[in-house]
Amino acid sequence: MKDDGLLQQKVEQIDRKFEELRKRAEKMGMSMDMYNVRGCCAYQWGDVEKCLFYARNRPDGTIYLTAELTCALSDLLTQLRNFVWSSGKNWDELIDIGMERWEERIEDFELRRGGLRPVQ
Repeated sequence: MKDDGLLQQKVEQIDRKFEELRKRAEKMGMSMDMYNVRGCCAYQWGDVEKCLFYARNRPDGTIYLTAELTCALSDLLTQLRNFVWSSGKNWDELIDIGMERWEERIEDFELRRGGLRPVQ
């Protein structure tokens, strides 16, 4: 496990880089409002879908899981962070809320389905 100080430095470095890139994009005239960034997120999700489709349906499909999917996911995450920023929300708070909501759904599933028993 990483030292908390090193982890904090990495988080701060990512935050600085994000801010720098966002400002550069705006300076170049890229619209960073949530409506335009939403379209970019949809486009990036399409790349993820393409990778998964090709991975399953092409003889050389493993390359789509090793290299292409990594790029597609990293692009999607970056645009999702842009979307969060442009909507005025806090990335870390949303991650925390999402984890809580996911846990609630798992607990609800466990209660309704009797734990890990298969659905009949």
